[in-house]
Amino acid sequence: MARKSAQSFPSYFGQLFTNCVGLTPKLFCRIQRLRRVLCLLAGKTHTDWTDIAFTCGYFDQAHFIHDFRSLALCTPREYIKHRGLHPCHIVLPD
Repeated sequence: MARKSAQSFPSYFGQLFTNCVGLTPKLFCRIQRLRRVLCLLAGKTHTDWTDIAFTCGYFDQAHFIHDFRSLALCTPREYIKHRGLHPCHIVLPD
């Protein structure tokens, strides 16, 4: 008879991932998704926010904006207004 481990595989993987990467798998995926958004926005002068949200796997525009604000500490429009030369950076106002 096989013995059940005290820890399930998903929680073991999550702990192992966090120990190696320094982030939870969910937070890592959120950051990667936002990074994809920033790369898609690079060089664009006109942005269809709904299209960007769905292209990058957000459920809807509200979830996209919430994630953007919580990770980038600004709204998508503020990011566009203050973005720098590099897609993952913004110029901070004085």
